[in-house]
Amino acid sequence: MSEHMKAEVRMSPRFLRQCSMQYMTMGDCLRRPNVAPVEGGIVDVSSGGMRIRTGQDGLEEGAILKVWLPIPEVEVTVAVLTEVRWVKEEAPGNFYAGLRFIL
Repeated sequence: MSEHMKAEVRMSPRFLRQCSMQYMTMGDCLRRPNVAPVEGGIVDVSSGGMRIRTGQDGLEEGAILKVWLPIPEVEVTVAVLTEVRWVKEEAPGNFYAGLRFIL
């Protein structure tokens, strides 16, 4: 395997799902909770988690987020708990994060 190729470690395939969403950091002994939902967008989703984009700085690995996941086909929003697995700043004020479903 080439040095530039990374081995795929995901357990399930991703599906593009570009739509808006909201999330809140739940807080713990290291982090304060959000006082209001933050706007973001879903980039892709799998059975184990999702990748989101946000303009909000401050997401950290290990943070627990409550995410309102829209299901537009039935006009329902489902609240799920996720854990931030990674965060990358792609451009100033443009962040991507990988979230793992925990509930």
